[in-house]
Amino acid sequence: MGARFEMAGAGVSAKPAVVFVIFLAPLLLRCSPDAARNGPGGPAVRSVTDMLGREVRLPAEVRRAVVLLTDACEVIYALGVWDRVVGVSRYCAQSRALCAMAPEVRRLPVPGSGWEVNLERLVALDPDVVVTWVSTSADREANPLMRQIEARGIPTVGVRCESVEGICRMVTLLGEIFDRTAAAARIVRAMEKVIESVAARTAAVPAEERPKVIWLWMEPTRLTGGAGLSEEIIEIAGGRNPAAGFGRPYVSVSMERIIGYDPDAVLIWRSAGYGAKEILRNEQWRTIAAVRKGMVRKCVIEGMWAPDIVLEVLMVAEWLHPERFSDVDVERTAEEFFKDCYGVSYEAVYGGGK
Repeated sequence: MGARFEMAGAGVSAKPAVVFVIFLAPLLLRCSPDAARNGPGGPAVRSVTDMLGREVRLPAEVRRAVVLLTDACEVIYALGVWDRVVGVSRYCAQSRALCAMAPEVRRLPVPGSGWEVNLERLVALDPDVVVTWVSTSADREANPLMRQIEARGIPTVGVRCESVEGICRMVTLLGEIFDRTAAAARIVRAMEKVIESVAARTAAVPAEERPKVIWLWMEPTRLTGGAGLSEEIIEIAGGRNPAAGFGRPYVSVSMERIIGYDPDAVLIWRSAGYGAKEILRNEQWRTIAAVRKGMVRKCVIEGMWAPDIVLEVLMVAEWLHPERFSDVDVERTAEEFFKDCYGVSYEAVYGGGK
């Protein structure tokens, strides 16, 4: 690869079809001390606004947190407050990235996940806050898991990310919760730099020259249908999704429809139980342009909602448009991003590669 590229300056660059705006904490997330204490002589409290727009009252200092989302655990590790996590999701021990960063995650108590929780185990951990994933923003106050936890008197913060901007919001929110706003701002800025650099290079690619890219999920016939983070990755990286007309994050289609799309490139979700070899060797796929050209790739970055997903954007962009990234040392950029955000080596977590 060539020399490392210079990151873009302040301001966000993006292609016309993708308006990419990152708001920092003062605009989207407010955290303010309450004017009064929680009763005479009681503990000081403050409030944060979670990603469902709910005001959540927290202790002035959060010392014990249960985190039911692997990607949020990665952020908390990056913020330097991993020692405050007293319980995690059952999926955390399956995360190669998180286990490489914080091997002790395998020994932490597991009260459940963002989908279900053992309330008795959770209460026994005596958390100051629970951070959990929310499956749909429409849940808001009606989310049953959050209602059950809050009924036990435990403050519960809901997070949901549907874009890179959403991940930045989650980072900022967790920085507020753990009083690590400066560290959160540093992580957000590192993410912005990568996205700005990619967008600056791909924005000039004419629509007719953008390769057709499909994103495959757990099943090879389940695609990104024009919404969500995977759609944003395709667009910022300089591709176009022929299945975008569905306007949905996920859509199941027939093999005949995929053949009709005749994509130029195929991306496979990191957690899918199959890889590029299975697609390349499958007789049903052999007539597709991407297979004929060998343009089938499994994603490298594991966490869809962790800060390092911006590196996947860079990797995909360089894969689709190598001529526009000939001066970019992708692995070096990844190494510097990991050391800046996580304090660990990218190679140690992912073994290098792109």
